[in-house]
Amino acid sequence: MRYVISYNRQWVLVCEIMGKFIHTEISIIVIYFNNHLLTLKTKFKIMNDLLKIWVKKISTNDANKVAELYHDEGLLLGTFSKIERHGKELILDYFENLLTSKVDVEIVTQNIHKTDSYYVNSGFYNFILKNKIIKARFSFVFIKTRESWKIISHHSSVLPEDI
Repeated sequence: MRYVISYNRQWVLVCEIMGKFIHTEISIIVIYFNNHLLTLKTKFKIMNDLLKIWVKKISTNDANKVAELYHDEGLLLGTFSKIERHGKELILDYFENLLTSKVDVEIVTQNIHKTDSYYVNSGFYNFILKNKIIKARFSFVFIKTRESWKIISHHSSVLPEDI
């Protein structure tokens, strides 16, 4: 285990556990006093798993659970839609239509870029619908809010046929 404490407008603790980084804001400092550990409640964010959380919510076939991951002002350019979907209402509508039958997603590749307040993940994934594999590419932009990370922009499109 490796612990790094840094200061950037707030105290932040980053722990690397088995190759995964866990990011937490420290609301109370951890203190050892006379061999007693004093700690305060913290909020953990598993940054490397944001896309996996989206995939897991898709597999529930619950449009509300998927839409909860999007920012109130989020944008979705969905794989199976010809319109831009601004805001949760239109995003929820997209997933209500998509998830009328069982849908699974498998991540093929990921390219991750992070800052303190944004997290971008782009690559390829496969949709599995009615025993058919649809190859697609994606870009997710996550924004840090006070409560959690939310999807502010999501683009997904079917891969073009070989030319």
